[in-house]
Amino acid sequence: MRMQKIFLPLLFVMAFVTKASTQQRLFDQPVQLKTCNITIDANPFIATTVVEMEFYNPKEQEVEARQTFSLNRGQVITGFELELNGKYREGSIEERWKARQAYSAVVGKRIDPALLQMNGQNYYSLNIYPVAAHSSRKVKFTIVQMMQAEEMKLSYSLPLNFNSATENFNLRINVSKPASIPNINKGLLSEQYFDMGNEMASLNWSATGIILNKPISFSIGQFSNQPQFCINKRGGITNFLMRYYPDAPRFSVTRAKTINVYWDVSLSGLERNLSRELEFLEKYIAVNEVKKVNIVLFNHQVQGTIVYNADKERFSYIRNFLLGYKYNGATELGNLNFSNVLADAVLLFSDGVNSIGNDLPKLGAVQVNFITSTYRHADQRYRNIVGNTGGFIINLNYTPMDAAAKRIDSAENFLLRYNAGNIFINESFPMPLGRNILLSGTISKPDNLELVYGNNASVLKAENYFLSPSDACGEDLYKKISMLKTYDSLMYGYHTYYNWRKIIEFGLTEKVVTPQTSYLVLERIEDYIRYKIAPPKELEQQCAEMNYVYRSEYKIKELNEFTEQEKLQTAISVYNNRINWWGKDQPPIDLNKPLPVQSSIDVVSAPGLPATSFAQGRETGNAVTVGYGYKSGGASELKEVVVTSAFGIRRTARSSSASVQNLSGEQLNTIRQIDVNNALAGKVAGVQVRSQSAAKLGAETVIRIRGENSLGVGNGALYVLDGTIMPNGTGINPDDIEDISVLQGPAAAALFGPDGANGAIVITTKKAKKGYPRQSYVWSEYKLSSMPDEDYVRTMRQASDYELWDVYVDLEKENRMNVGFYFEMADIFFGRDKKDKAHELMYNAIELCQGSSQGLRLAAFLYEKWGCFDKAIAVYKGLLKTGDNNLLLKRDLALAYFQDKQYAEAVRTYYSVVTASEEQYNTYRVKEHALAEMNAIIAMHRGDLDISYINPHLLRMLPVDLRITIESNGAYLSNPSITEPAGEICRYNNQYSRQGGRFMNSDYYWSNSNLVEYAVKNARTGQYRVKVDAYDNNHYAADPPTFVRVISFRNFQKENMTMEVKLFDLDNQYGVVELDAVRW
Repeated sequence: MRMQKIFLPLLFVMAFVTKASTQQRLFDQPVQLKTCNITIDANPFIATTVVEMEFYNPKEQEVEARQTFSLNRGQVITGFELELNGKYREGSIEERWKARQAYSAVVGKRIDPALLQMNGQNYYSLNIYPVAAHSSRKVKFTIVQMMQAEEMKLSYSLPLNFNSATENFNLRINVSKPASIPNINKGLLSEQYFDMGNEMASLNWSATGIILNKPISFSIGQFSNQPQFCINKRGGITNFLMRYYPDAPRFSVTRAKTINVYWDVSLSGLERNLSRELEFLEKYIAVNEVKKVNIVLFNHQVQGTIVYNADKERFSYIRNFLLGYKYNGATELGNLNFSNVLADAVLLFSDGVNSIGNDLPKLGAVQVNFITSTYRHADQRYRNIVGNTGGFIINLNYTPMDAAAKRIDSAENFLLRYNAGNIFINESFPMPLGRNILLSGTISKPDNLELVYGNNASVLKAENYFLSPSDACGEDLYKKISMLKTYDSLMYGYHTYYNWRKIIEFGLTEKVVTPQTSYLVLERIEDYIRYKIAPPKELEQQCAEMNYVYRSEYKIKELNEFTEQEKLQTAISVYNNRINWWGKDQPPIDLNKPLPVQSSIDVVSAPGLPATSFAQGRETGNAVTVGYGYKSGGASELKEVVVTSAFGIRRTARSSSASVQNLSGEQLNTIRQIDVNNALAGKVAGVQVRSQSAAKLGAETVIRIRGENSLGVGNGALYVLDGTIMPNGTGINPDDIEDISVLQGPAAAALFGPDGANGAIVITTKKAKKGYPRQSYVWSEYKLSSMPDEDYVRTMRQASDYELWDVYVDLEKENRMNVGFYFEMADIFFGRDKKDKAHELMYNAIELCQGSSQGLRLAAFLYEKWGCFDKAIAVYKGLLKTGDNNLLLKRDLALAYFQDKQYAEAVRTYYSVVTASEEQYNTYRVKEHALAEMNAIIAMHRGDLDISYINPHLLRMLPVDLRITIESNGAYLSNPSITEPAGEICRYNNQYSRQGGRFMNSDYYWSNSNLVEYAVKNARTGQYRVKVDAYDNNHYAADPPTFVRVISFRNFQKENMTMEVKLFDLDNQYGVVELDAVRW
């Protein structure tokens, strides 16, 4: 009996589990497309497609049906319906997350919902629940698109990608007012045809058991001089659409007798194929019989002009001059002005890359042709340079020379402009020809519309059309065209990611599917109310009776109108964390609470230090010290350098005495030898190589140098290898030698003392060349200050002022395209007070950076070091033109204003960072830095600043003894850290130290960062060591070098704050690198 009592409940449990498992729901299941009905209504402007699908579940249990599909660019889903109880219910458009959340919650209750959403550009998914076993569900959705213009035809294509057979398929296509009978394109309709009726072409087709895996595609032919109009008058406003094929040639013949050539002589000219460009110019002059050529030389400024007369001079003069020209400096295309050119054509020879600024040449009424020989692909930039002047873009790497020279004998034409006093056109001019053109606008009263064709150089022709307000087509058509244009600009324009708010507003307003908005259908009224979903029209009255009225305009208003509190919330949230760290008893910033009345801001001064004003480090009695230091590993190949000291002293050959003789590695190894002594035999005057007797076979040969001390001190010449004294020359491989110097006795003794009395052989081995990855790595921890500088840096620092330029010229031969070389040379020349040369070399460095943010930020860092804050500010502003929402760059700009004593501009720029509404990934830390540094300036200069526009809640001073920021000019910093005097390491995984230090990355979870801050309220005496991980930065000479900027703020947010700035070069470093030791 007891066993029976146990066994019966067990059977009951097993039966229940078995039944539950058989009823387990299946989610995201593919289903069979049983029926598909497609209706397409098209006209010369748009096409509206209604797709009805019936999905069948062949399984033995209910499932959640999921179907994915794709559409073409420009096809927009504007409606969605789900069949419920034999009747279709309209879908509600909602924010994507909200629709998905409601759908998932309702599915959990086994109630009917359906969801249609976009999963990426042009990719969609459809979910329906439930689909009962051996049953089907129906949905319907609407697609709107513009007819696609392709030369002299308008095309339609609907992609279908179903791989299983569909039982029933029905298709109906109606094309109203076609210019000709539509053509069937390749795809599903390949065996079908259109019937032509009264201003209507139609196609009707039914099929069974068909696989819908080919597109439905057709096109409508168009004719010139036969425009098609849609004019609609509503509410006193007349809108119109005009589709036509222009009766104007795309190209027209031109003959230029006088041309202006603009020749880019910046440093990047060395990367162009100058000989090929000159060959093209010579052919162009000959083919087009050009008589006069004005050649303007330019880089970051116009350098001069050469006049060439083809009848009187040989072209070889121009060729030799331009091939032998000293190409230097950066490129600034914005300095060129073509608007006042009197020649027949302009030929611009350049790589087209602006290394300074973003402005392009000012265009005028002359044809501009752009010619390049680089392998870069920047077609859009090149098109912007040519503009609508009718000129051409010619890349000589891909265009045969003869064809290129003949090509410019024509000019491209455009629809330049329109003339009409009572007609307004929405589109931007000029517009390219060679295809159908769609114009839209408004008509205030009947007027003539004149369309003008040509280019800036000349007007080709004009066409005239009389437009009168009428009611020739529906208002809906004009609205759809406007919607489709907006959709395309939002989805495919620049910075689409940052347009998410605009995309939500657009999707909710127009009721279309976007990446941020989805269609949702629910069954029960209660669910629309519970999840705050817009009900369909059929349920609005019932919802109102239940006191639920949904207003989509309220949601749109919320998206558009950001209050000051919303803009400040990100900065306040991270700054409140700072406040909590600074003092647990300090209240956080709360914009909803009134501020306590206070007469002034509390500013703390450090004990024992006078309250001083913040000044730039170059001034006498300053409170700000700015010190910059480079340290770089690696070396460059040097031909004239002679090592003359065990301590690495180097002099150029011209500054060495006659008792020193030099050999390069190539000269030493003219005949291969097994050791360095034998390699020297017969190559250096006064050097004897003595072999040992046969009895001592295998022993080292002996070197005797003329001038050897007659007293016979020592056993022979002294060997110095890379600055280290060696016992002998054994084991030194001649193949590893970069150069070798032989010093006679007196010269060696003067440097090495008695050990050099018999002469010295000073050897420099080959080092890792800058620009090439190392062959092997040994990870270690070391101080950057202990590493040797680049060879060329040491050479320049040891050169005297009078020979500095000559030494540079020699070094440049082997470092011509090395970005880091020019940056470091510029800084050396500036440090020697040769400022003109420094700026010239800085332009070379900027040019090689090709406008990269990493290179330009480094240039700005160096300009700040030099005290050239106007140039640094100009660089930051130029970068912000292409990335206005880059908050890190704005912070750098504010810091430059600060150092330049433009305190008001600095505070205003910092505040723009704090109040930025568009959020980038991980910019909250930048906002915190901006708010902290803004308060530091206000603490010191409040009496001189107008801060009435700043929310007073933000004026919270949190003074600390020491604050250190670390940032890189380009790539992320890897594992930055601060080692405190007690030895504790602060970094991303140890943000709060026992000493009270606070370490903040720009990212909470990763060791990499682009801006790092360490702060300690009560600093201890000692050194705070700044370290980063380095991974052999800058593998290639053409890459901008990676520098790290370390800023130490002492007495931060106090009256006597000081600031120290240092720069560190991480090129060719590998390991845990200690950059700086900040003393307190």
